[in-house]
Amino acid sequence: MKKLINIIAALILFLVPPTMWAHSPSETHTNMHMDGHNLIVQLELPWSVANAVKKDYPEIGDNLSDELFWDFTVKYIRNNFEISRNGKAISINKIKQLQGSHSHSGTIVLHYPIQTTDQLEVRNTIMFNLTESQKNYHKISLTDQSEVRFVTSPKRAVFALAANEDSSWSYAFVVLIGLMATISGMGFWLFQKNTKRMESYPFLSFLNRILQIPLKSPSA
Repeated sequence: MKKLINIIAALILFLVPPTMWAHSPSETHTNMHMDGHNLIVQLELPWSVANAVKKDYPEIGDNLSDELFWDFTVKYIRNNFEISRNGKAISINKIKQLQGSHSHSGTIVLHYPIQTTDQLEVRNTIMFNLTESQKNYHKISLTDQSEVRFVTSPKRAVFALAANEDSSWSYAFVVLIGLMATISGMGFWLFQKNTKRMESYPFLSFLNRILQIPLKSPSA
């Protein structure tokens, strides 16, 4: 059965034209990861982002040079993609353009001078000015090597990353185990020392049976 599924998948990849796998013109895809003391953001944008830039800056016209159009694109990205922490926007310290993953897309790379992904907020409203069905997909590799995926849309333009919860839960678990061990040790000591008193209190006797500690007779 598994072999048959693999054959079908291979046929689909072979028969379907490569252009069918291209991203929708109303979608952007963003990958984010830490690299030393910088958060690297790779924005893969479809060709239709040019329409979004022109809509926000109608003065561009149709005869603008590539260099000037790039300047307007950078301005558009800065206004519509923001990373912040505790309500304060983090400035971009480097921005460059790369070839997209297919012929009708382009990639813009942003560098943010931060050392951890904890408690970041990501606002991505790119191309929201074109359609209400716009979806911007994100994947971020966190400081603890885990991954988070999320989507921004006109209904939810901001996504907040919580602090690293794994270490917090691990610490809480260790504290809980230590507390339980302490209580058990104190209980064992009290049960052994006050066996006669336990017989007078049914609840303590019940706890004693749970811990499987034999009661001593009063005459012992």
